[in-house]
Amino acid sequence: PWKMPKVVQEQCGCVIDSDYPSPIVDHKEATKAAMSKLGKVKRSVAAKDEAQQIVKKHGSRRKPNGRINNFFDRFKKQPEAPIPSDQPCAADERMEAEAEGEMAEEEQRGEAPEDEGDPP
Repeated sequence: PWKMPKVVQEQCGCVIDSDYPSPIVDHKEATKAAMSKLGKVKRSVAAKDEAQQIVKKHGSRRKPNGRINNFFDRFKKQPEAPIPSDQPCAADERMEAEAEGEMAEEEQRGEAPEDEGDPP
């Protein structure tokens, strides 16, 4: 309400310093001052030494490659490597074996194999 113009405060019945207390601090200035003080503490030699001791004692969540170790990464499905086209897959080999077996059975029964070529 302290950002409202004086006329609007009077219309609403909420006048600063009589109906409503004025702000104790200026939030922008207080935030800027706090961040400055915290930055100085973080950049101090004592804070850096303490951080190194903590990492030495408890380890780091970073992997050697610099990525952060995430527990859920181990559950992500890894992409399958594509099968090179010059190598037959197991299904192709199985189908060829079945076809050869059928042809051998037809020959044993005396049936002529079907000609897949052009008719004469």
